[in-house]
Amino acid sequence: MNIIQMSIQAAFMIAVTSAARQLVKSSIPRFAYCIMWYSVIARLLLPFKIPLASSFYSLFNNPASYSPPSSELSASPRAVVYVGAQQASSVTSASSVIHTIWLTITIVLAVYFIFVYFRFKSKLKPLETCDIGNFEAIRNRLKIKRSVRLCKSESISSPLTYGILRPCIIVPDNFETEDAKSNEYMILHECIHIKHFDAAWKLLAALALCIHWFNPLVWLMLALVNRDIELACDEGVLKAAGHEKRSDYAMSLIKIEETKTNRQNMLYSCFSKNIVEERIGAIMKYRKKGITALIASALLISVNASVFATSPESDLQVNITEVSADSEAADEVFGLIWPAEKCDRITAAYNAENISGRYHLEIDISGDEAAGSEIKAAADGIIIEAEYTVDKGYHIIIDHGNGYKTMYSHCETLYAVKGQRVSQGEVIATVGKTGMATGYHLGFAVIKDGEYIDPMQFYTTAN
Repeated sequence: MNIIQMSIQAAFMIAVTSAARQLVKSSIPRFAYCIMWYSVIARLLLPFKIPLASSFYSLFNNPASYSPPSSELSASPRAVVYVGAQQASSVTSASSVIHTIWLTITIVLAVYFIFVYFRFKSKLKPLETCDIGNFEAIRNRLKIKRSVRLCKSESISSPLTYGILRPCIIVPDNFETEDAKSNEYMILHECIHIKHFDAAWKLLAALALCIHWFNPLVWLMLALVNRDIELACDEGVLKAAGHEKRSDYAMSLIKIEETKTNRQNMLYSCFSKNIVEERIGAIMKYRKKGITALIASALLISVNASVFATSPESDLQVNITEVSADSEAADEVFGLIWPAEKCDRITAAYNAENISGRYHLEIDISGDEAAGSEIKAAADGIIIEAEYTVDKGYHIIIDHGNGYKTMYSHCETLYAVKGQRVSQGEVIATVGKTGMATGYHLGFAVIKDGEYIDPMQFYTTAN
């Protein structure tokens, strides 16, 4: 999967999670929202595809059922009118500029977050180790196995936590002189951050933002994930201390906010002033959740992930034991016919190298009568892939043997299935605009020994 695909799927998940926060609110445990955000972060960072029949994207561009192609097939001409050279060059140039802008902003954001984190960390020194607020008892009660330090610093006015493998809780220098019970609540809150690995998730959220900065919903996610992490910790405190302690804990939070001067940072965990009202409201409304709320949480999490983080399976896909093509399927000189008679214009050329690296590893071909027209196998072979992906839409890959493969993307209808042997000139699909496409065209690629090569080397062109 590419970044655009990942960002699109994550956008749907963010929208659902945000809507659930407004509609369901505190009816389910707050940690359930955190799990939903964690699945969004995973979708933003992990470039893999999860095929599932129940995927939301199965609603779009479903393929037709298989029907045998016409037996009266004529080979397409090996000549093509190349009318899009200037346009293709412009597209390639524009893509290079866009890629450069994306990479530049990604690096700038990453450098900014790293700078802010280490600058703040440097201001905390020197740190003085301390043991207050029943720290060791709280850590043992929460069964935190990692080594955790408790330190004091005169540079802060409210507790915070940073670090992942060797986390550190830092409290204000005058923390010992404050109310002992309030101190215990604050230490408990920070220990729950450590138990939940919140610092790691905030770091991953920052990384996701650096990569997907162009997606406005990712910025929304960043704000909401930090809120829900704090709210989930508040619930954890009340679960450990007892819901009858709601008023005491709320008053402790208010006292902390009265003296707080720390600016919120997404790379460490601290009490955040800009959500204090929401947190106090949630604390006062806290009730122990029953089995119904837990079941609802599990359903909401699983449905959001399985429906929006997955890709549709092709209805035509079948399982077979062996799909490799015979070496005899390819001649010593690999000969291809033109895959689509109605596509007589190249609208985007193959470009092996440009300033952004490999950009367009196929050719896009179209024509006045391209929509719904036949796509034919360019050579004999066995179909090794016939499915839908977000970027390629419905597509087919044919193994021709001797290391050669051809790929046909953005199809409207598939007339062949995985494992099927096809002959040169046999109709395998129709031209469409599925996947990442703005109009009817065929994306045609040739692959040799795992490397994309220029399909036009197999054809003659007419100016």
